[in-house]
Amino acid sequence: MCNLLPFGKRDAGSQLTIGDCIELGCSNHEKLYEITIEDRYNALLDFFKKWDWKDKYIIFCIGNTNCKDINLKKSYLRRFLEKLYALEFEKVFKPFEHSSNKTYTYLYHDNEKKKFITYQGSSGPHINRGINFINKLLNT
Repeated sequence: MCNLLPFGKRDAGSQLTIGDCIELGCSNHEKLYEITIEDRYNALLDFFKKWDWKDKYIIFCIGNTNCKDINLKKSYLRRFLEKLYALEFEKVFKPFEHSSNKTYTYLYHDNEKKKFITYQGSSGPHINRGINFINKLLNT
């Protein structure tokens, strides 16, 4: 489990001071945020490649879908996955579709049903709900 966002939650309302940013090599918080994201993307890409990730089952947790910046989180995850797969997100992942013809826009899977994106995985009930959706998909 790895947080793609630097220095805790972006929506927590706390930011590093300009002095802290300068000490870390950036002129402002936004620039530091962007280079930290890129550094984490690159570290994760190296990790996945090192452990032959294509043959593994992987669950990506997007985080709390009720937060005010869920679209920002989705865009960061999409950007990372497009780098990992070297393809556009939509060519790799498709949304889960429920038997009632309801589409869950924050639940995705790849064609091989080995890679999954689900919502927040920070507690047992959230993880279990995501796993239950994945089990239903695998058993259909």
